[in-house]
Amino acid sequence: MPLLELTADSLETVPSSTFAAEQILERTDLQRLLRARIDTVIEDVLIVSEEFAEFTRGRRRVDLLGIDREGRPVVIELCYGLLVVTAGWTGARWGELTGLRRVNTHLDDGCLVIDPDTGCLHEGTHQLWIGPPKTPASARTITLPPFLIDLLQDHLNGQDGDFVFATLHRCWLRRSDFDRRVFRPAIDGTRQRPVQGTSDTTGFP
Repeated sequence: MPLLELTADSLETVPSSTFAAEQILERTDLQRLLRARIDTVIEDVLIVSEEFAEFTRGRRRVDLLGIDREGRPVVIELCYGLLVVTAGWTGARWGELTGLRRVNTHLDDGCLVIDPDTGCLHEGTHQLWIGPPKTPASARTITLPPFLIDLLQDHLNGQDGDFVFATLHRCWLRRSDFDRRVFRPAIDGTRQRPVQGTSDTTGFP
Protein backbone atom coordinates (compact mmCIF):
# COMPACT_ATOMS: atom_id res chain seq x y z
CA MET A 1 0.00 0.00 0.00
CA PRO A 2 1.46 3.40 -0.94
CA LEU A 3 1.83 6.34 1.41
CA LEU A 4 -0.87 8.94 0.85
CA GLU A 5 -0.89 12.67 1.56
CA LEU A 6 -4.19 14.16 2.68
CA THR A 7 -5.03 17.48 1.05
CA ALA A 8 -8.16 19.61 1.40
CA ASP A 9 -9.79 17.93 -1.60
CA SER A 10 -8.12 14.58 -2.20
CA LEU A 11 -5.61 11.89 -1.28
CA GLU A 12 -2.36 12.21 -3.23
CA THR A 13 0.04 9.29 -3.62
CA VAL A 14 3.49 10.04 -2.24
CA PRO A 15 6.06 8.92 -4.87
CA SER A 16 8.16 5.97 -3.74
CA SER A 17 11.94 6.12 -3.74
CA THR A 18 14.99 4.28 -2.41
CA PHE A 19 17.88 5.21 -0.17
CA ALA A 20 20.21 4.82 -3.14
CA ALA A 21 18.14 7.20 -5.29
CA GLU A 22 18.04 9.74 -2.47
CA GLN A 23 21.76 9.22 -1.74
CA ILE A 24 21.06 8.32 1.89
CA LEU A 25 23.60 6.17 3.75
CA GLU A 26 22.99 4.22 6.94
CA ARG A 27 26.06 5.37 8.82
CA THR A 28 26.41 8.99 7.77
CA ASP A 29 22.73 9.90 7.39
CA LEU A 30 20.33 7.61 9.27
CA GLN A 31 22.58 7.27 12.29
CA ARG A 32 23.13 11.03 12.46
CA LEU A 33 19.43 11.84 12.13
CA LEU A 34 18.36 9.23 14.68
CA ARG A 35 20.87 10.64 17.13
CA ALA A 36 19.37 14.11 16.70
CA ARG A 37 15.73 12.94 16.80
CA ILE A 38 15.83 9.78 18.87
CA ASP A 39 12.35 10.62 20.23
CA THR A 40 10.96 9.25 16.96
CA VAL A 41 12.16 5.80 18.07
CA ILE A 42 12.12 5.87 21.87
CA GLU A 43 11.09 8.46 24.43
CA ASP A 44 13.13 9.83 27.34
CA VAL A 45 16.54 8.72 26.08
CA LEU A 46 19.61 10.90 25.71
CA ILE A 47 22.09 9.79 23.03
CA VAL A 48 25.62 10.14 24.38
CA SER A 49 27.72 8.39 21.72
CA GLU A 50 27.64 6.75 18.31
CA GLU A 51 29.73 3.78 17.21
CA PHE A 52 30.62 3.25 20.86
CA ALA A 53 33.32 0.65 21.45
CA GLU A 54 34.74 1.39 24.91
CA PHE A 55 33.69 -1.90 26.53
CA THR A 56 35.78 -3.67 29.11
CA ARG A 57 35.76 -6.90 27.09
CA GLY A 58 35.15 -8.02 23.54
CA ARG A 59 35.52 -6.20 20.22
CA ARG A 60 31.98 -4.89 20.11
CA ARG A 61 30.88 -1.54 18.68
CA VAL A 62 27.27 -0.33 18.86
CA ASP A 63 25.50 2.10 16.52
CA LEU A 64 24.01 4.45 19.12
CA LEU A 65 24.49 4.51 22.88
CA GLY A 66 21.98 6.34 25.07
CA ILE A 67 20.94 6.74 28.70
CA ASP A 68 17.35 6.63 29.97
CA ARG A 69 15.85 8.59 32.87
CA GLU A 70 16.95 5.94 35.36
CA GLY A 71 20.55 6.14 34.16
CA ARG A 72 20.46 2.76 32.40
CA PRO A 73 22.36 2.35 29.13
CA VAL A 74 20.27 1.99 25.96
CA VAL A 75 21.92 0.31 22.98
CA ILE A 76 20.33 0.83 19.56
CA GLU A 77 21.34 -1.27 16.56
CA LEU A 78 20.24 -0.41 13.03
CA CYS A 79 20.85 -3.77 11.34
CA TYR A 80 18.32 -5.98 13.17
CA GLY A 81 15.21 -4.57 11.47
CA LEU A 82 16.23 -5.56 7.95
CA LEU A 83 17.51 -8.90 9.21
CA VAL A 84 14.09 -9.70 10.70
CA VAL A 85 12.24 -8.56 7.55
CA THR A 86 14.53 -10.66 5.35
CA ALA A 87 14.03 -13.72 7.56
CA GLY A 88 10.26 -13.27 7.51
CA TRP A 89 9.98 -12.96 3.73
CA THR A 90 12.55 -15.57 2.73
CA GLY A 91 12.18 -18.20 5.43
CA ALA A 92 15.96 -18.29 5.77
CA ARG A 93 17.39 -19.49 9.07
CA TRP A 94 19.30 -17.22 11.43
CA GLY A 95 22.67 -18.76 10.60
CA GLU A 96 21.97 -18.59 6.87
CA LEU A 97 21.39 -14.83 7.07
CA THR A 98 24.12 -13.93 9.56
CA GLY A 99 26.50 -16.03 7.46
CA LEU A 100 25.31 -14.51 4.17
CA ARG A 101 28.18 -13.04 2.17
CA ARG A 102 27.94 -10.13 -0.22
CA VAL A 103 29.12 -12.36 -3.08
CA ASN A 104 26.09 -14.60 -2.54
CA THR A 105 23.65 -11.69 -2.65
CA HIS A 106 22.65 -11.48 -6.32
CA LEU A 107 20.31 -8.52 -6.25
CA ASP A 108 20.50 -7.93 -10.01
CA ASP A 109 19.05 -11.41 -10.40
CA GLY A 110 16.66 -10.93 -7.48
CA CYS A 111 17.94 -13.75 -5.31
CA LEU A 112 20.14 -14.91 -2.44
CA VAL A 113 22.29 -18.04 -2.65
CA ILE A 114 22.87 -20.29 0.38
CA ASP A 115 26.24 -21.84 -0.39
CA PRO A 116 26.51 -25.62 0.22
CA ASP A 117 29.94 -25.31 1.89
CA THR A 118 30.00 -21.87 3.55
CA GLY A 119 26.34 -20.86 3.67
CA CYS A 120 25.75 -20.76 7.43
CA LEU A 121 27.15 -19.15 10.58
CA HIS A 122 27.28 -21.75 13.36
CA GLU A 123 27.34 -20.87 17.04
CA GLY A 124 28.83 -23.04 19.78
CA THR A 125 29.32 -22.42 23.46
CA HIS A 126 32.46 -20.37 23.04
CA GLN A 127 32.95 -19.91 19.31
CA LEU A 128 31.39 -19.00 15.97
CA TRP A 129 32.37 -20.49 12.63
CA ILE A 130 31.29 -20.59 9.00
CA GLY A 131 30.24 -23.93 7.54
CA PRO A 132 27.58 -25.72 5.48
CA PRO A 133 23.87 -25.13 6.14
CA LYS A 134 21.76 -27.48 8.26
CA THR A 135 21.06 -30.08 5.57
CA PRO A 136 22.20 -30.58 1.94
CA ALA A 137 18.73 -29.48 0.82
CA SER A 138 19.25 -26.19 2.65
CA ALA A 139 21.76 -25.14 -0.01
CA ARG A 140 19.42 -23.27 -2.32
CA THR A 141 18.60 -20.11 -4.23
CA ILE A 142 16.00 -17.85 -2.60
CA THR A 143 13.94 -15.51 -4.77
CA LEU A 144 13.42 -12.01 -3.33
CA PRO A 145 10.38 -9.72 -3.64
CA PRO A 146 11.10 -6.36 -5.32
CA PHE A 147 10.75 -4.26 -2.17
CA LEU A 148 13.30 -6.43 -0.34
CA ILE A 149 15.76 -6.16 -3.22
CA ASP A 150 15.63 -2.36 -2.83
CA LEU A 151 16.07 -2.54 0.95
CA LEU A 152 19.03 -4.88 0.70
CA GLN A 153 20.63 -2.76 -2.02
CA ASP A 154 20.30 0.35 0.14
CA HIS A 155 21.77 -1.56 3.06
CA LEU A 156 24.77 -2.77 1.06
CA ASN A 157 25.36 0.66 -0.47
CA GLY A 158 25.71 2.10 3.03
CA GLN A 159 28.39 -0.29 4.25
CA ASP A 160 31.38 -2.34 3.21
CA GLY A 161 32.61 -5.72 4.29
CA ASP A 162 32.13 -9.34 3.30
CA PHE A 163 29.03 -10.20 5.31
CA VAL A 164 25.61 -8.67 4.68
CA PHE A 165 24.38 -8.64 8.28
CA ALA A 166 26.94 -7.67 10.88
CA THR A 167 27.70 -4.91 13.34
CA LEU A 168 29.24 -1.63 12.23
CA HIS A 169 32.54 -2.98 13.52
CA ARG A 170 32.01 -5.89 11.10
CA CYS A 171 31.52 -8.49 13.84
CA TRP A 172 29.29 -11.54 13.64
CA LEU A 173 25.86 -11.39 15.29
CA ARG A 174 25.17 -13.90 18.06
CA ARG A 175 21.82 -15.69 17.95
CA SER A 176 21.83 -16.27 21.71
CA ASP A 177 22.11 -12.54 22.40
CA PHE A 178 19.38 -11.67 19.91
CA ASP A 179 16.99 -14.32 21.27
CA ARG A 180 17.50 -13.30 24.88
CA ARG A 181 17.57 -9.52 24.56
CA VAL A 182 15.40 -8.74 21.51
CA PHE A 183 13.23 -11.56 20.18
CA ARG A 184 12.02 -13.19 23.41
CA PRO A 185 11.04 -9.90 25.12
CA ALA A 186 9.11 -8.92 21.97
CA ILE A 187 7.18 -12.21 22.00
CA ASP A 188 6.49 -12.05 25.73
CA GLY A 189 5.39 -8.43 25.54
CA THR A 190 7.77 -7.41 28.29
CA ARG A 191 8.96 -3.83 28.27
CA GLN A 192 12.51 -3.64 26.95
CA ARG A 193 14.63 -0.96 25.45
CA PRO A 194 14.34 -1.31 21.66
CA VAL A 195 16.78 -3.36 19.62
CA GLN A 196 19.13 -3.92 22.49
CA GLY A 197 22.66 -5.08 21.78
CA THR A 198 25.35 -6.94 23.69
CA SER A 199 28.93 -6.49 24.72
CA ASP A 200 30.55 -9.72 23.58
CA THR A 201 29.94 -10.17 19.86
CA THR A 202 32.75 -12.08 18.21
CA GLY A 203 34.80 -10.57 15.39
CA PHE A 204 35.54 -12.33 12.14
CA PRO A 205 38.54 -14.67 12.15
